Amino acid sequence: MALIYGALTLNYVCTLYETEYLASRNLAPLTRLAYLRDLNELTGFLEEHCQISRVDHVERRHLEGFLGQLDRQGLSGNYRRRKVAIRSLFAFLEDRGLIPASPARKLLPPERGRHQSRYLTELEYKRLPEAVRHEPRTPR
Repeated sequence: MALIYGALTLNYVCTLYETEYLASRNLAPLTRLAYLRDLNELTGFLEEHCQISRVDHVERRHLEGFLGQLDRQGLSGNYRRRKVAIRSLFAFLEDRGLIPASPARKLLPPERGRHQSRYLTELEYKRLPEAVRHEPRTPR
């Protein structure tokens, strides 16, 4: 099995994940596309920034680097948290016996972003009746 393990490229395992794992689940088409887009982003990062093309070279620090890059790009915690769906790829590979252990097993997801409520300023509040003056609806 070690020979097969060492020969597995990132592109191959992503295709395997798509054809075996995603195809066997009842996911909405847009969810599948989102998973595949996430994996394409990950493999692009690993190949360009880490010079990794084989799955046996991926370590948790590389995955953390990927999430760190997303943070440096200013992407929200919720967006980055969704990228931790990459854990399912490595869990799939581990379950199939294609890798001995998932490098994503102890990967901590980013904190969820917290949105502050937006309130109208006093000036916006006072301008609101004027802004809707020509609306065809009448108050009940």
